[in-house]
Amino acid sequence: MSRLIAVLREDLPRLMRFGVVGVGCAILYAALAWTLTTLAGMAPVAASVAAYSVAGVASYLGQKLFTFRSDAPHADAAPRFLAVFLVGIAIATAAPFLMTDRLHLPPQVAIVFTCGVVPLINYGVLGRLVFRRVVAGPGL
Repeated sequence: MSRLIAVLREDLPRLMRFGVVGVGCAILYAALAWTLTTLAGMAPVAASVAAYSVAGVASYLGQKLFTFRSDAPHADAAPRFLAVFLVGIAIATAAPFLMTDRLHLPPQVAIVFTCGVVPLINYGVLGRLVFRRVVAGPGL
């Protein structure tokens, strides 16, 4: 139990930064996906992919520079991030396809699902595989 508390205490500032970036990117994704489906009349799958792509650029910069404070060169970090991003885009594509096209649920259900599942995957993978080298920085 004390090991878990120590890990959480050590990781809490980074987790909070991840949350700030993630929430910002999720809001950006949701706003774009909603606007494209509801106001622009775009198909839910296409809207989700387009919105996720735009939010992905913001996520890369935010996670690299703010969350993980990584000094990994873009040549190393960007391809790894792209691999994680592609998993996320697969989820962002599959969710509206399955939920709206097959289950006939409203597009907002797929949007909320994508905003919940992708961050869980990303936090673990980004910290361990993408932004491994970290520059020490002040607290939060």
